[in-house]
Amino acid sequence: MHIQQPYRKIKLEDRMFHIKNAMKRSMNYRTKKYRKMENNIYDIIQKSIHITTRDTSFNGLEININEDDSMNVPTSLNDSDINSFNNFVNINTLNEYKNSGKKGVWLKLNGSSAGLINYARELGFEYHHCKDNYLMLTKWLIGDKYENKIPPYATHQIGVGGLVVNERNRNVLVIREQHTSHNVPQLWKLPGGLVNQGEEFGDAAEREVFEETGIQSEFKNIIGFRHQNGLSFGKGDVYIFCLMKATTIDINMDQNELADACWMPIKEFVNTTKHPMNKIVFSIFDEDDDNNMNGYNTVMEEVELQFVKSRKPFRFYMPNRHIEVV
Repeated sequence: MHIQQPYRKIKLEDRMFHIKNAMKRSMNYRTKKYRKMENNIYDIIQKSIHITTRDTSFNGLEININEDDSMNVPTSLNDSDINSFNNFVNINTLNEYKNSGKKGVWLKLNGSSAGLINYARELGFEYHHCKDNYLMLTKWLIGDKYENKIPPYATHQIGVGGLVVNERNRNVLVIREQHTSHNVPQLWKLPGGLVNQGEEFGDAAEREVFEETGIQSEFKNIIGFRHQNGLSFGKGDVYIFCLMKATTIDINMDQNELADACWMPIKEFVNTTKHPMNKIVFSIFDEDDDNNMNGYNTVMEEVELQFVKSRKPFRFYMPNRHIEVV
């Protein structure tokens, strides 16, 4: 009795390997006929493009080309691939999407389908963003009625800083980096860094504190946040200051990144730091008030400051309390 084996997806390279071995056994490998046959078989079994669609928010449509493609490098497209794309994405189909109520189209070219860029551009698609394994293009369908409302990509980056308090002696965890930008001297500052994609900012604060200093801590609350435009790649930057409770006290700093790390009395740090944001953060922190660990008023007050003479101005948002900036 013959039992059919379950389907197993085999990579193109593996299929070619088995075909080559079979051909070697059945014919003279040294003949030109083998090479010609090998190329013909490669063309026959080469994966053609696979197109899927899904609805997006705000009456949009996403067209996915080769979404499951395991070959994450551009390859040459044959006439069948190009015809498949042109039959599915053309002036007529775009008008049909528009007439059906779609406002915009997202075209996602995965891996080997990157060769379709020129064909998409001829239809009016514009570059939106790219990642390591795909390129995204967009087309606004109702430009004759409304301005383009497709959101831009990566308008901001988000960072976190941890004000980590040692409840035993009310000291705060501070660091000095080995390398700084803008020729700023190595000053004491709070540990922190960028939030990873898909990460909550409280988790990011705990992670950054541990990675830099080896201190375990718990996120308690938001102290405030700074917003500044025109930083990395011309994007906006949001930096969130988090109140943290230390659960360990022994420092094991990252020597590749930091020059020093220590527990410092709060008043000493405030008198030492030259960073205006640090002064603002500690202006609402009363080292003798245990209620600081429990939360703050959620009403936010806006303060505009000059960061450093060589930097652009920024705004700091914090609980509604009187602030005197020195």
